[in-house]
Amino acid sequence: MQDAFLEPQNTLIVGMQRSGKTSASLRLMLNSPGTVCNFIFDEDSQCARRLQITPCYTLKECEAALAGRWVCFNPDMMFPAGPADKNILAPKRRAFCWFCAWVYEVIQRGNGRKLVSLPEIWQFCTPDSIPAEFSVLCQKGAKFGIHLIMDSQRPDMVNDSVLGASTELICFKLLSPDALAAVKKLGADPLEVSSLPLGSFIAINRLRPGRSSGKLSGFGA
Repeated sequence: MQDAFLEPQNTLIVGMQRSGKTSASLRLMLNSPGTVCNFIFDEDSQCARRLQITPCYTLKECEAALAGRWVCFNPDMMFPAGPADKNILAPKRRAFCWFCAWVYEVIQRGNGRKLVSLPEIWQFCTPDSIPAEFSVLCQKGAKFGIHLIMDSQRPDMVNDSVLGASTELICFKLLSPDALAAVKKLGADPLEVSSLPLGSFIAINRLRPGRSSGKLSGFGA
């Protein structure tokens, strides 16, 4: 798996539910030597459980976790749903914006490579707009050493500027016609993508000619 991945700065992982996205993201982070810290927006603590580390629920806990080089932030405590939240995604979006802003502040404190995992990115942006905090992290984070790892089961719902900024596409099985049309624009073959077994992927380097494929060993996303 490690050899299958190239090493760009913005990796986009797409695939239908339970196709392998989370497993791929975690393995990419675990197999990246020299990383000074890993940040995960972990709204259900799934990643923390799989990594067997304690999730962070507060700013104080996030700051303390930096010493251990893994920050898995669960927003439930800091950003609960309120009576005015008619949209179920509203508190998640507030939490996402806070997390992006906090990570951007933290990565400026020191040198070194930092990995930032943002699952199901389609929930936090629209085809027409992205949060300002996320935009800053995407546009300015590279000079502070970040490698963004974003995933989505709905690539057709991800903002074009985010799709266009991806330097590597890791594609698991997709079946939705709209999703397949989106990855076609990024260089993937829709027929091949729709035919992938669960846990299998293709990886496309979008900066230079390069393509690989493989299957997650011990797959269980």
